[in-house]
Amino acid sequence: MPSTAEHALLAAILALSGCTSGGGLPAEGAAARDALAGLLADRATVDVAAVSAAASHASAWQGQDAVLDRLLGDALANVLMRPGDGLALLRQRPDPESAAWRAAMGGAALRAGTAAAVYGVQDEAGLSKVDAEAPGVAWLGARALRDPALGWADLVELDADCALLDGQPSRGRRSIDVPMPPALLATARAQGADRVVLGRARLAADDPPETGKGRPPCRSGRLLAPADLQPMPRHVVLVAAGPAAPFSPPLYISLSRGPDGTPWVLASERPEPATALVAAALAAPAAAEP
Repeated sequence: MPSTAEHALLAAILALSGCTSGGGLPAEGAAARDALAGLLADRATVDVAAVSAAASHASAWQGQDAVLDRLLGDALANVLMRPGDGLALLRQRPDPESAAWRAAMGGAALRAGTAAAVYGVQDEAGLSKVDAEAPGVAWLGARALRDPALGWADLVELDADCALLDGQPSRGRRSIDVPMPPALLATARAQGADRVVLGRARLAADDPPETGKGRPPCRSGRLLAPADLQPMPRHVVLVAAGPAAPFSPPLYISLSRGPDGTPWVLASERPEPATALVAAALAAPAAAEP
């Protein structure tokens, strides 16, 4: 829950939200603006309490400087976790040429966690398009409300991974039936795959996306990390995509749990390039797999 100080900050900013004086900032206001900008520079190590105090101090000059107003909107939306209020302030001071404004708008829409917010902002701010109605929006939005380091770029990455997982052909797979080499994923990257994705089907035990818990959700299932293959789930799909053959179009390989519980290459709708990839991985040192 927001603190009393954050409620006071919000009230002060909203009370001044209609002011757009162009008279410029006095030296103290400029110093307050620069201090807030410095605190917002690194979201991985941001001090939320310090940002709250700095924003409260800087709000005395809200409406007198466009850059300061955008910083206050960013702080509200993406650090103090009031995305609706921050988004409203950011929209009062649009700057489509500014990467910082676009990032702040994207972060605010992500933290709002709704399709409407994502649809609106990706057009308004000229951001990379994503599937705004996908379950990953609510999932990542919930996590972003707990982590100031997450932003639009993370949503774009999740959307790209889910597009691959959800694009798996529903038929036409042919058997390969060999053990999975430990270096399979690394070999795919070495041969030109710039995106390698693991995933599984949805399970009844999966947490709802809006909780932000569990593995990232897509329309057809959940994304996995390589560490999730130990122990090996019953059924997993590996997708390797890249700009050229054999990864364009994406190569889908079905993995399963082998007789002794180890990963097993089961099938692919394109068995020839899949078998060639497995053979190359067998020849690669096992240590090559991260």
